[in-house]
Amino acid sequence: MIVIILIILCLLLIPEIIFERIEPFFEGAIKSVMWSSYHNVAIPYSELPIFLMIAPFVTDKAKMKKAF
Repeated sequence: MIVIILIILCLLLIPEIIFERIEPFFEGAIKSVMWSSYHNVAIPYSELPIFLMIAPFVTDKAKMKKAF
């Protein structure tokens, strides 16, 4: 229900958007935007594949537990 309300809200706000304020974000080359986005996404989630590679080699699965 909340998702539907948010979608409707976003659709109703489209006429109020001032696209001139968004243009400076796209002023640079798309390569630089993608490079910055990659680092912002990859750094927080980069340890997950490492743990997934190590997990099959743990001998005692009962000792594996969450650290938090």
